[in-house]
Amino acid sequence: MGDRQFDPGNAQGSYSVSFHGTWSDIGSSLYTTQSFEDQHHDFVALYGASLTEYTENFGGAQWRLVGELSDTMNDRYSIPVSARELLSSIYRNSVYTDGTIFRRHALGHSLDFDILLASTRLMLRFDSGPILELIYRHANISPRNNNRFRDHLISRAHERINMIQTRLIWPTDHFGTFRFEVGLTDNAPETPERSPVKGQLELGWER
Repeated sequence: MGDRQFDPGNAQGSYSVSFHGTWSDIGSSLYTTQSFEDQHHDFVALYGASLTEYTENFGGAQWRLVGELSDTMNDRYSIPVSARELLSSIYRNSVYTDGTIFRRHALGHSLDFDILLASTRLMLRFDSGPILELIYRHANISPRNNNRFRDHLISRAHERINMIQTRLIWPTDHFGTFRFEVGLTDNAPETPERSPVKGQLELGWER
């Protein structure tokens, strides 16, 4: 039968822990989700924190500040720590070489394996209706041992990408919901020798 201790199959599990409370008039949350492949000592993790409060400014609004850190490189920031092998067997392994993907989309993190994604989001929900979001993301894509089982879904080269987005969502009583989004990135996937700056503009309407 062999030694099943090192069998990187799909014997996976996860757990989530969260804490909620208030400080003065500010609501706060701390949370984490840890996923693991128990036969291979492989852990990936999500950490997050949020603050929220109602303000009389801007004609009345609720603001919320959220920070998150996602890690899908084995044991980089996860708990418990095991330095046995820096290779995420959750997303691909020698038993299931395609890993947890379906039609070229990862069923786990949208940026696939071996990434570190830090994000900050400030949201203002105005009493008058509009919702304004300011978002910053930093993605470190570092697909080590990339061709061992399958290619990375996002980039086969190591990339560091910063993204800034502004999003305005305006619901109305009679004309549906309007959506306006502007974004800017300082790099792109599959560009190992250069860092192209790209802009993004989206307009939407839903009813």
